[in-house]
Amino acid sequence: MPQSDPKAELFTEGLKSYPDAKEAIRAFENLMGEIAKRVMVEHLAELRQATEQPAALQEPNIIRLLDPTPSRVSVGAWVNAPETWGIYWGVKWSSPSALEPAVPHVCMAVRVSAGYKKDKLFRALRSGSTNQEVQVESVSGWPYEVHMSKRLPEEVTPDQLEEALDVVVSAFLELVNKAGGMKAAISG
Repeated sequence: MPQSDPKAELFTEGLKSYPDAKEAIRAFENLMGEIAKRVMVEHLAELRQATEQPAALQEPNIIRLLDPTPSRVSVGAWVNAPETWGIYWGVKWSSPSALEPAVPHVCMAVRVSAGYKKDKLFRALRSGSTNQEVQVESVSGWPYEVHMSKRLPEEVTPDQLEEALDVVVSAFLELVNKAGGMKAAISG
């Protein structure tokens, strides 16, 4: 019996399924971007107050997110203030390991301009955290980010995902407001 070549099988299957797979991915990214934008628009006034960035946090500035860094896989939406900070939110997948596949989490990530600001923001959010469902994590390396996330169940509807994302965004707002706002959290 001849042995099959895995590369040849992958190539053959890829030729057949690549266009449909790419279209399915684009459709999923668009759906995630819509859900993420809808959640953030609901919280824009609160975010403007907490971040003291009324000019940057406008609905037209919220754009669909596609894999912000090569080390993570995520989809959703983001808003950026040039050279100072950024926020993205949506779904991220934990890195798979030999023991466990990638696991989806709803996530809100805050990107700041320096490591010491990230450390201060992480401490401020972590010290005020009381919600056991929402995890606060300091992401190592560049970019300087603090993530707040909640693991998703295996089966989740778009409405349930939207609700989970709202829980994470609300938790972030509560904690950053406890810290006196973003400026206080990254400088205090």
